[in-house]
Amino acid sequence: MINSRMIIYAGTAICLSMSIGCDSKDAKQENTESVKSDNHMNYATENRRHVNVNCNLSVLVDGKDIIAEVIFTNPSKDVIPILKRNLLMEDELTWAAYEVTRQGVQVPYTGRTIKRGAPRSQDYYGLEANTSVKVRVILNNYYDLSPPGEYTVKYASFNAIMGREGSFDMESNCVRFMKK
Repeated sequence: MINSRMIIYAGTAICLSMSIGCDSKDAKQENTESVKSDNHMNYATENRRHVNVNCNLSVLVDGKDIIAEVIFTNPSKDVIPILKRNLLMEDELTWAAYEVTRQGVQVPYTGRTIKRGAPRSQDYYGLEANTSVKVRVILNNYYDLSPPGEYTVKYASFNAIMGREGSFDMESNCVRFMKK
């Protein structure tokens, strides 16, 4: 049985990049700010419109367990602070990190949900430039995947930007699989 865990390694992945929603006033600023994440990595932003975090999802079947493996990759030259919960670095899921459907109908998240306050610096992980984080989650611990049928799974999250206003979305590819 595979437990949820994190493996950090250097490398790249081919995935989807996301953009943040900055209005034109924010985009015209020219100053650079430096923010420190809890693992003491500096993150320099130049008020760019795009934050690229690639998310590559694969689904593995291991006996009765259906495992979602997501590789989060920072292809930029800067450290990007990402909420640890969005990188699935906690011992268990505490929010609906995946969009799951069976035969086109949404499968609800059945796991525990935690209400959280505003993010603090210790809630972020600094994803270093050109590195990846690989995480595995046993989906059937959090979604009812017992009925047979065609399933689709996609990872999706909303990430607040540390130290300033704004956010960016992280979304993976969509994976289809049949369960008999």
